[in-house]
Amino acid sequence: MEFISLKYIFLFLLNLSLFFLTNFFFLRKNFLLDKKITSSHKQFINNEIVPISGGIILMFNAIFLNYFINFANLAFLLSVFFIGLLADLQKFNSPKIRLIIQILIVIIFINFNDSLIRSIKISYIDDFLTYDFVAIIFTSFCLLILINGSNFIDGVNLQCSGYFFALISIIIFLDINIIKFPSIEILYYLILFLVPFILLNYFNKSYLGDGGSYLLSFIIGYLLINFQIETNVSPYFIVLLLWYPAFENFFSIIRRLFKPKKKPDKPDLLHLHHFIYLAFRDRLNFNKNLQSSFPSIVINLFNLFIFYIACDYIYSTGKLIFLIFICILTYVLFYLWLLNLNYLKNPSK
Repeated sequence: MEFISLKYIFLFLLNLSLFFLTNFFFLRKNFLLDKKITSSHKQFINNEIVPISGGIILMFNAIFLNYFINFANLAFLLSVFFIGLLADLQKFNSPKIRLIIQILIVIIFINFNDSLIRSIKISYIDDFLTYDFVAIIFTSFCLLILINGSNFIDGVNLQCSGYFFALISIIIFLDINIIKFPSIEILYYLILFLVPFILLNYFNKSYLGDGGSYLLSFIIGYLLINFQIETNVSPYFIVLLLWYPAFENFFSIIRRLFKPKKKPDKPDLLHLHHFIYLAFRDRLNFNKNLQSSFPSIVINLFNLFIFYIACDYIYSTGKLIFLIFICILTYVLFYLWLLNLNYLKNPSK
């Protein structure tokens, strides 16, 4: 136990040191910086120049700690990361082409690892999922929704990283108290990456970027799929753990489809986290860091509470579906309330 503790302390300090060194280098060389002048979406909450170092450090962790054992899976991780990295470098600005390449990588990855969702507890759909082709397409679709949804929610500090920190914390709680989680060591490694990143992200000193959000969600999505396959917990427990980035993605696309002049793949300032920021920024103007992170804190605390409740029902599909419904209903009602509130405050928008 003492050896393990020393190992984890070393990894935490190593990651923290890597962040400081990488940020210093990026700022010194004017490389991989989030320059808000390129996007009104990015300027909305702050306009500081911040190193996009989160993805780089996470990729280093995945290589150094050998997350997925074999070279082929490392190649898949690198491929997912580099798609986002090129977007961060403004070298790959077509969302459609990025999505097409993601689809190819994810399909090959799922097939290679034979990590297929075979049941969603609906008999006539489960019958189709017995066919490998259908299972590959369905599993790939779910993973792609998570990857891109995670990038959607990465709009304010602590949003994406804080969400996955809450999720991983609940899985570790489950592993200790209820059911063993395969590859639990990887989750501890991710926590040791996320803690220093969250500290820096709160003070606006580091961002995940597209590369980081793609990679983090890809790793966690794969681990959760295997968790469900190996333990036979209800698939709706996994859906509940991942509902927020998935629903944010779906809701945003649907919302944009009703705006004829707005393309579904273009960013806007109408996300839930933007509305929370607008509603509370004047009350939090005494602390800039808290002001920019407050939407994430509200959303992630709500999700952590729901995740904790769900721990008692990991095999109870009906109760988990009810909790998912509560989450979606809360999101929609809160969104509409904030939309109305912000419209009344800013009727010109």
